[in-house]
Amino acid sequence: MRNPFARYPKIGLAFFYQKAQEVYTSRLKKYLRKLPLPIKKFLVSLDMRIRQIYACLYQFKISKPFISLEKFTRVYGFKIITLASKYLGVLPRPSVFPTEIGERRFISLKKFTRFCGFKIITLAPKCLVVLPRPFVFPTEMGERILLQHSRCKLPSVYVSKIRDATIYGDTNMTFAKNHIIHNDLLDPKKVFLFEEYREYITILPSSNRALWGVRDESPLFLPVAASFTDSGAKNYAHWITEVLSKICLFCAEPRFADIPIIVDNGLHENIRESLRLVVGNNREVIFLSPRHAINVGELLLTSTAGYAPAGFRKRQDPKYPLSFNTFGLQAVRDLCVKAATSSDATSRNKLIAFRRSSKTRPLLNQEEIYHVLEAYGFTLVEPGSMPFLEQIALVRSAKIIVSPVGAELTNIMFCTPGTRIIALARDQVHSGIYYWQSIAFPFGVNLLYLFGQGENSDVHSGFRVNTQDLHQVLDKFLKPNSSREKVMLSASTF
Repeated sequence: MRNPFARYPKIGLAFFYQKAQEVYTSRLKKYLRKLPLPIKKFLVSLDMRIRQIYACLYQFKISKPFISLEKFTRVYGFKIITLASKYLGVLPRPSVFPTEIGERRFISLKKFTRFCGFKIITLAPKCLVVLPRPFVFPTEMGERILLQHSRCKLPSVYVSKIRDATIYGDTNMTFAKNHIIHNDLLDPKKVFLFEEYREYITILPSSNRALWGVRDESPLFLPVAASFTDSGAKNYAHWITEVLSKICLFCAEPRFADIPIIVDNGLHENIRESLRLVVGNNREVIFLSPRHAINVGELLLTSTAGYAPAGFRKRQDPKYPLSFNTFGLQAVRDLCVKAATSSDATSRNKLIAFRRSSKTRPLLNQEEIYHVLEAYGFTLVEPGSMPFLEQIALVRSAKIIVSPVGAELTNIMFCTPGTRIIALARDQVHSGIYYWQSIAFPFGVNLLYLFGQGENSDVHSGFRVNTQDLHQVLDKFLKPNSSREKVMLSASTF
């Protein structure tokens, strides 16, 4: 394509970049009339790229947009290209500013496997999960809970063999044949990725293409391996439900007994303990750090067993699935419960309350709430400070557990059937409440949400729980003759 700037060597591209920010002002409209048509089209398209960048900056919660291209380039460390004595920051849009990696097709593992004609090995069949509407208090909040999430079809969990692939730490994206491969439950037009928040990738949803912004100049090489790196691996909830469930199904397959696996480096000790429990002592485990890569001659890639996105591009989609393959969760539960033997597990008479130290979704009046719980005989514990197997033994000995929503609540999947869970959450009813229901319900655990007043509209902001509401719920739960409706899992293959 002929360079539209060839006739204007004294004018740098940075000049047009700055002018493009004023495309819709009257001053620039007058200026555009004097320019050739190719440059007009270029400025309009460049303005659209700038709008995408501003939207991206807003999503990353950057308080002040960049003032100049020079400052933006310096702050974000983009490369500089000298052209006509002007500077040009290489922005995340290769069709305008080409980079070494370039733009690639963004494709699901299922479509890529079909495209390349690879064979798959099924680890777990498809399943249909039917979830009841969660119990809530105050009861009027239950009318606002959407029923669209109550029925979820989840794909089978399978292994695909991909030749000459590249993987990076801190992401489950896979690179092969000029494609970026994502999991089958990800819809790039609806959800944000953790990789976008961390500025690893730029997604172009309308064209199903993406630009990867990380490059390892000296990647390692392995002839064969299985990859289980994930952007959410360092979060306990995402690890147990999305990563460990896949590893458990993979390691249970005899054909993969000698295959080394790759996981993220920097995992919490409890996460490492759960990994050792599933993998055993005879399998090689390779820990891959963020922004580092491994080239694999034959990569065994396991499809997703469940997926919870980092966020939504517009508003929370009421039909977006937030559930997990029950066969994967069951495999993890059976293995961990068998290892966590405890003499206290038979009594099941403990009243336990979880403390949270996280700054995400904090319980603002937690000391007041904890005083109430202690008066009812609850024992306050902080699961994050306990070894993994001790956490499982603890929840299996519990009769009632009270906890703010958070990663610690993942342990309810290890509870004995019939255990009652009171989850403290903010009063924003959305599909996220089915996240914990999908973990509790398959194993006969009764979950009730006690809603509190949110600090602001942000779903991750702090909230306060009314102590009178807590008194009413506890009085009902602790009555000797009180009983609640028992629920059973409805899961079947189709």
